This record gives sequence, structure tokens and C-alpha cells, in this order.
Amino acid sequence: MFPGGRRPIRVVLTWQVVFTSVAALAATLLGTSAAVSALLGGGISVVATLAFALVARMSKSGSAGLAVRAVLRAEGVKVLVVVFQLWFVISHYTQLVSVIFLATFIVATLIQSMAVFVRET
Repeated sequence: MFPGGRRPIRVVLTWQVVFTSVAALAATLLGTSAAVSALLGGGISVVATLAFALVARMSKSGSAGLAVRAVLRAEGVKVLVVVFQLWFVISHYTQLVSVIFLATFIVATLIQSMAVFVRET
């Protein structure tokens, strides 16, 4: 999936950033805290996707087994990055608008699964 090509991850990152920006812009109608919450929710997913791509790209993928191992390792790193960032934001940002934060995070995270539909060409 990602170890072989860069286009899917670039497209997914673009989608995530665009969605996060639109969500934050829409959330400004509810106030600054809502907009920041949307940016944080989407930002967590963007950073996790970047971590996934970095680990997958650094891993060797000469065979199918190595490619699977690379993707599993990258997925593990992504989960750790997400858990840490969620903990950090929830425990440190006191004005968090949780519904907007979680909704933006969930949708931005689901966007990563769309990478399988992106062609290399």
C-alpha cells in the first residue's frame, strides 16, 4: 500500500488537511475554542498519518512478507502517536469542544482508509 508508492499518502494527507481546514472554518461560527478543537482533532490524524508514512517508507519492502511487516509496524506507530496526542490534548487544552474535536478526529482518521482507492498513476 504505502511502502511502494508516495501518491496515495500525499493525496490522503491533502484530503485530511483540506477537511480539517474546512471543519475549523465552519467551527469558527461556534467560537475560537471550537475552531481550535477542530484543528486539533484533524491535526492529530494528520500527524499520525505522517508518522505512518515515515515508518512505512523507512522499512524494507522487498517481498510481500516484508511489506506486510512494514505496514503493521507503521500502523503500530500510528496508534501510539494517536493515543499520546489524544491524551495530551484532552488533558492540556481546557477549552476543548469535545464533540467538534472528536468528530473532526474521527472523520480525518477515516479519510486515511481511503488511500486504498487512490491509484499510483
